Amino acid sequence: MFHIFGRKKVFYSLIIITVLIWLPGCWDSQDLNKLAIVMGAAIDRYEEEYLVTVQANKTSSSSGGNGENGGQQGIFISSGQGKSVFDAARNVTFGLHLRNYWPHTQAVIIGEELARDSILSVVDFFTRDPKRRLSVYFLVGEGLGKDILKNQPENAELSSMEIVELIELTRAHGFGVDANLRGFIREMEGISGASVLNKVKSVTVDMNKGETNQDGGQKTSTLDGVAVFYKYKLLGYLSPQETRSINFLKDSVGSWVIVTNFTGGTEGEITSELTKSEISFTPSITDGLYTMKAKLSLSGKIVEYIGEKPLSTIDIKKIEDKFASDIKKDIEETFLKVQKEYQVDIFNIGKTFSKKYPFVLDFDPEQWNKIFAENMQLDLEVEFKINYSETRINRVGSLEG
Repeated sequence: MFHIFGRKKVFYSLIIITVLIWLPGCWDSQDLNKLAIVMGAAIDRYEEEYLVTVQANKTSSSSGGNGENGGQQGIFISSGQGKSVFDAARNVTFGLHLRNYWPHTQAVIIGEELARDSILSVVDFFTRDPKRRLSVYFLVGEGLGKDILKNQPENAELSSMEIVELIELTRAHGFGVDANLRGFIREMEGISGASVLNKVKSVTVDMNKGETNQDGGQKTSTLDGVAVFYKYKLLGYLSPQETRSINFLKDSVGSWVIVTNFTGGTEGEITSELTKSEISFTPSITDGLYTMKAKLSLSGKIVEYIGEKPLSTIDIKKIEDKFASDIKKDIEETFLKVQKEYQVDIFNIGKTFSKKYPFVLDFDPEQWNKIFAENMQLDLEVEFKINYSETRINRVGSLEG
């Protein structure tokens, strides 16, 4: 009993000591006046140097500042140029007389030129100081990241917040990846040294015609597939549809909507919402050939049908097979493109192989990616089942209204 109370006394003593140490360092109102809360940032290569642009929110009692105002009181955009990322970030503060505060940063847009060179300096900037959190989202911007950061958001207060909302929506549609800096670094430092980041671009909004790519008018941001990285350098891009295939193989599937064109005597279009997705892998090595056998099991419900032929007359098995065939084709085409064009394992297949064959962990990224590009095959099976969806399924396997 004495031992238990003694341990509690030590524990509470440590808490009191910790509080006493931190109390003298607490900010007062004057310190808060000097802070700019960085919500989003863009980092570009500019004139052989780094250009850091921040989208920040002034603390309630601060005022002034010479940044480019985004149109909202208390929110501003300001840039600084320097020989390193830290140097450029520090130079942002010169005209503002405010210290940038990074713990609340939501998104960082990296310009395409810098991404093709290397983003290792940007990663180092965010990992060296604990106040810059690894939960931040990195994205590759088409063109200058600064220009995208200055876009006018449609459904959020800040463009950086709107970008984060778009990323979070990938759970619903799968056309992007919902992975933060921590996850990106984990894969970059893994067996393949490869990973992907979301690509973001500017689009012109026309209230009458929707989004266009023409110049002029109000610009906003949209996700446009993913950027492929190897050893922190940009290799190229994959489309939104190809990004879906990556998510299937990495088991990152939400309640996605899948549409297939079905021919059953009359052309028709059937839309299904996924309700369940499971994937299992069985790696094998035979005579130097690496085979990844993958079984993807999907379930969905029909949410829409467009066609002249009554849905009740179409065999449900044929519908399921058509969905499975379309998904299998997309995944195999994406896998082949990555394997032959980029030649890097962005699917994390190496990690799966290493669980069965530990010697794979001894390979460096160049060795493993050579195996991936030259000696790897995907043996994929896709199974699709349609569940109850406001339509009764009878025992013989056809749909009836």
